[in-house]
Amino acid sequence: MGICSNLWDKKLSLIFHAFNIFGGFLSLGALGSFKDYKKYYVLFFFAAIFALFISFVVLVLTLFGKVTRKARTLINYFIVMVLGWTLIGANIIYDTWCIIPSTCENKSKTYAAGASFHFLGLVGLIIYFELQKD
Repeated sequence: MGICSNLWDKKLSLIFHAFNIFGGFLSLGALGSFKDYKKYYVLFFFAAIFALFISFVVLVLTLFGKVTRKARTLINYFIVMVLGWTLIGANIIYDTWCIIPSTCENKSKTYAAGASFHFLGLVGLIIYFELQKD
């Protein structure tokens, strides 16, 4: 029971990390292609890169079993906070610029896809770690 439970916990955690990382790269790719508005995205861009780096490190360490559940929970809450606020901030700026149709083009589809993966990953992590509380 314990071994199966730990294996399932690890798989579930990895799935949500994968959503976050994939969504992060999609979103960053879309954000980075807005050449005229880069100065508005610098803060969010670097915050997202930092969070993705941490998420990737935790993902690799989790695969090799080097991170305890408690440490993973604390790190993931931090990632949820950073990516969550990055996503909210970037969405506010993005929606503001999307009032002008020519600024959106096809990038809106890529960004929306990335934001969706972020959202699924973040909500999944929040629910997952709330359920793990003793």
